[in-house]
Amino acid sequence: MNNLPIQKITALILFLAVAISCKKKSPDYLLNDKTFLKEQSEFVRGVDNFLGKDFVSLYSSNQNDFTFKVDSLREVYENHRKLNKGIISEELYTNEELGIRSLFDWFILRYPNLHYNLTGKRVVLSEKNQLRIANNLADFDKINSIKNQDFQRYFREYMEIEVDKILRTDEFAGLDNQELRANWKLINRLFKDNKVRDYWRKEYLNKQIGDFGIENIDSVYKDFISTCQNNDYLNEVKELYDNHKKGREKHLIEIYKTVDNHQLEMHLFLPAKSNTNELKPLMVHFHGGSWGYGKPDWFFGAAEEYKNNGWVVAAIEYRLKGRHGTYPFEAVKDAKSALRWLRKNAKKYGADPNKVVVTGNSAGGHLAMATVLNKDLNASTDDLSVSAIPNAVIVNGGVYDLTTRNNRWVSEKLENKDEVKLISPNHLVAKTPTKFMLIHGEKDRRCELETAQYFYDEMKKRGNDVQLHIVKGANHFIWFGEHSRQVDRVTNEFLDKLSLK
Repeated sequence: MNNLPIQKITALILFLAVAISCKKKSPDYLLNDKTFLKEQSEFVRGVDNFLGKDFVSLYSSNQNDFTFKVDSLREVYENHRKLNKGIISEELYTNEELGIRSLFDWFILRYPNLHYNLTGKRVVLSEKNQLRIANNLADFDKINSIKNQDFQRYFREYMEIEVDKILRTDEFAGLDNQELRANWKLINRLFKDNKVRDYWRKEYLNKQIGDFGIENIDSVYKDFISTCQNNDYLNEVKELYDNHKKGREKHLIEIYKTVDNHQLEMHLFLPAKSNTNELKPLMVHFHGGSWGYGKPDWFFGAAEEYKNNGWVVAAIEYRLKGRHGTYPFEAVKDAKSALRWLRKNAKKYGADPNKVVVTGNSAGGHLAMATVLNKDLNASTDDLSVSAIPNAVIVNGGVYDLTTRNNRWVSEKLENKDEVKLISPNHLVAKTPTKFMLIHGEKDRRCELETAQYFYDEMKKRGNDVQLHIVKGANHFIWFGEHSRQVDRVTNEFLDKLSLK
């Protein structure tokens, strides 16, 4: 057994034990509850600090060692709870039992997938761990459970794992919104209590609209509207659905490609026609979402701004794992199909086919680069005489290397794992006239800065016009929040120098 992590756990337990023993108690339940929760938050910081530093070694360890470490941490929380029996309110005492159990069983639930991502080795939970997971099913149909944040997180992880099992049976193959269909089926199977079922149906329908939009969800939406007995839930979902519907009505939507019975949308934002009828530069955007989720809607606000500034703007829908059961290979084909469709039809919409800028966030940034660098993947319906290569590319927090452990799932169905290099920018570096602006967070843990730096260095070596802007102190999501203004400034300066308008 690895002694160093055990020593760290022991030190943490001793520290927290001292914190428990030094506390002062009051006969006031309200005051004691606040004190208890404050102490628990101190524990959480200690555990989070430990897990943050030893995450890789923890989930890379064998299951027996992993379980021992998790249960050692769980014991700290349980001892603290039991020490306060009769001192804190009974409601809090009971709720903490569920929360502690849910929190540490959440660690157990995640072990097989994270162990595979880190080591490449498939494992299943031991019989003992499977039993503790099965015992939690009794809490699913209890109305009080949905009020516990730790249980909510545990349940969502459970759903993700079980939905993945359903999707691997190909029950919904060829259909749109496969993940939603599997979630709906599972929720209807798990819950007998109407109040609890309505809550989770509301949650997962909101999640669907938030992550994917409202396209082709009418059957599930109508089922919810006709059966939900909670008016607050009904109003919440209706408002979200209606807002998305209105957002789709404010611009032109075209179908640029039909593949496997899926109609892929092109969202076009067209500036007002000028007296000169001069063709406008074209801005094309690919959303992020790890090729698993996401929607063009995320760019609608920015698209309106670019439109008002004289651009023809296209926000692209492409196939996703969560909707269509596909992998990034299909997304690359769709991205290239979209560029060819736009070039072929550009003048119809007042756009200049020779002034094309492609932008993308995260996985969308990967697709933007792939339109330039990938030569081999093309849809059989594409007109290859039309170029899919843009004049310039702007990448925000992009994915440069799909061979890393974070992206291990991309190659899970490939007999030859090296095939993933066909869509991995760091393995496709070549001389190109396309200009690149790469913007990346200094502390990006999802897509490490080192991968962007490698791409930049190798592209430079080949004489390409490429720039790398590092956002100091920033993590992955640099396109919104405190760093978004800096990203906008760098983007606009790059566009101005292109002199496309």
